[in-house]
Amino acid sequence: MGVFSVLKGGSAPWMQTGCLLLKGKEVPPEVAVAGNDDYVLYDWRKLDPVNSAEDKTIVESYLSFGDDVLHDGKNKLEHADGLKFL
Repeated sequence: MGVFSVLKGGSAPWMQTGCLLLKGKEVPPEVAVAGNDDYVLYDWRKLDPVNSAEDKTIVESYLSFGDDVLHDGKNKLEHADGLKFL
């Protein structure tokens, strides 16, 4: 399951961002470099919404889809467009 969003605001006029919920502790090869040429263009970080209130807020913000997105845990950016996928 995941969310891909286009946000307005921040340091650039538009920003592509997203949140993927993955099973396990590693990124599967079909999502990582082997299956996605754009993988290296994004900054990836693991979130722990179970043990971190800040990470939980970030994930909930992305999954609310359509509301402003708490992109980096501090700054809300306007959701302009995007998609949800399973």
